[in-house]
Parts: sequence; structure tokens; C-alpha cells
Amino acid sequence: MMIRAAILSVIGLGLVSAVWAGDCCGNGAACKGKGTCAMAGAHAGSDAPSATIAYPLDKCIVSGEKLGGMGDPEVKVYDGREVKFCCNGCVKTFEKDKAKYFKKIDEAVIAEQKPGYPLSTCVVTGEKLDGGEMTPVDYVYRNQLVRFCCKNCVKIFEQDPDQYLSKLHAAADKKDTRPDQAK
Repeated sequence: MMIRAAILSVIGLGLVSAVWAGDCCGNGAACKGKGTCAMAGAHAGSDAPSATIAYPLDKCIVSGEKLGGMGDPEVKVYDGREVKFCCNGCVKTFEKDKAKYFKKIDEAVIAEQKPGYPLSTCVVTGEKLDGGEMTPVDYVYRNQLVRFCCKNCVKIFEQDPDQYLSKLHAAADKKDTRPDQAK
């Protein structure tokens, strides 16, 4: 089965835009084996959809330096979320105020993954996300955008994320239009 995954392309603050493309998770073709696919960790030959998902930026969230510019990046995982740093000093700074830096990462993930999001309905209830009675909630789970019709659905999702991520990944696999082609 062809797996559609988010491919990362550099823009702005080093954030990457989600482009739904071919089988990166099956053979590493789209991400060139570098783990740059935003969904590679989610279904890269794994039965666990909530596996760690690759860090979605090409710059250090603390310093803004391009990753790899000072040698191999420092890679850390916090609550299932991969984060890459330009140096060990930035790891220490990040750890002093994780909430601040995760908020910045979340804002970047939402901005870039939302245009290619594969569902038009809440992953929990099936309610329409846009044009419905409620304001949709954009939530980042392990570096991946998940959209809900309301805050209550976030709580339900958190009880069994794998159940709902499986639905999201199935929708991504079936999606025919690529966001980079939408005008």
C-alpha cells in the first residue's frame, strides 16, 4: 500500500511545509532515510501510530541556527517528541523553559501542516471542522497536527491516541490531492 507522508521543505524560520507525497515510510525514498518525513515515525513499518515523529524544523528552536551548521545536531526526545538542537548549550536553555519552546514548535507545526491536513472532519466525532457550529481546535501530538471539533474531543483523543491516529493516517494514505498543487 502506498503511504502518503508529509515531506518537509524548508521555508521561513526553517519550518517545513507539509506536502503529501509517496512512500517515504516504506523505503525511505521521500525523506532519503534522514527521518525528515513528519509522519515517518508514525507509521514507518511500525504498528504503533504514536511512535516518535521526526522534528519538523531545520533550525534550532532556541538559537535559530541551521541544524548541522555546527556539527551533528543534538537530538533529544521529550514525551515522545523529537527535538533537535544546534548544540548542547541550547538543550540546557530549552530545558529551563520547555513550555515556551514547545509552544513555538507547535505554532510552526500547525501553520505548516494545516494546509495539507487530510481530514475535513473531527478525528473523534466525525463533525465538520470548518463551517460547523464550533471553532475547530488545532492540537499538536508528538510533532503532528491533529484537528478536533471541540476541546472535549482532545480529552477523548488523549485517552487512546493510537485509535484516532490510525484514522488520521488512513485518511492521509487515501488523500488524492497534494497541498503543494492546490492554488
